[in-house]
Amino acid sequence: MVTTKPIVIYPNSGESYDPDRKEWVRKTGVSDEDFVSYVSKWCEVGASLVGGCCRTTPNTIRAIYRTLSDNRSATASLS
Repeated sequence: MVTTKPIVIYPNSGESYDPDRKEWVRKTGVSDEDFVSYVSKWCEVGASLVGGCCRTTPNTIRAIYRTLSDNRSATASLS
């Protein structure tokens, strides 16, 4: 274990920001499905809290919640 402190994962959607135009570049991010495909791995490597920052949506957060709930249910059923 590297730390006893909580590890927080709070990434953006993967979209790029164009500082010259002062806007997000559409179609450069990942889908909610792609985004949440990382959630289990982040938890496996020690994440205590997983969320989303810039350009994530309520749907992204719901998908993260479902993934975490599914992981907890699977873990509980193994006990």
